[in-house]
Amino acid sequence: MTTHEHTINVGLGEVLSGLRQSWTVHAEEIGGLLIDGGRVDILIEDVSGWPVAIEAERENHAAAEADAIARLGRSLANTGATIEAAIALVHPEHLLSLTGDALREAIRSSRDFEYALYSRRLNGCPLRAGYAAPSTI
Repeated sequence: MTTHEHTINVGLGEVLSGLRQSWTVHAEEIGGLLIDGGRVDILIEDVSGWPVAIEAERENHAAAEADAIARLGRSLANTGATIEAAIALVHPEHLLSLTGDALREAIRSSRDFEYALYSRRLNGCPLRAGYAAPSTI
């Protein structure tokens, strides 16, 4: 059985929401998060006002990166805060068949996430930083 990407993202959102009390985590919510519409796989809001978007894919590194870059500069509908940082994330293969508690526990213990962190720069070109497995992202 293959777990749907949305299910994995919701599990990741649940894990993330338990990491810090000041975070509000939205996972796979449809509508209402961004001004002018659009969706974010996972959005983390902190009381500091610096929202972070996470765009996650099962295997498609290029799509995760393109989606993350596209979220930079977007404004939140509820606060007007601007997304200055976005993470392109590819789920580890061992998560792709898990659900429920087993999925959340595997997310908590995994060290196999592939990701890249993007942030906005004044010149408009996103700055890329982060870890990526060799020859993937």
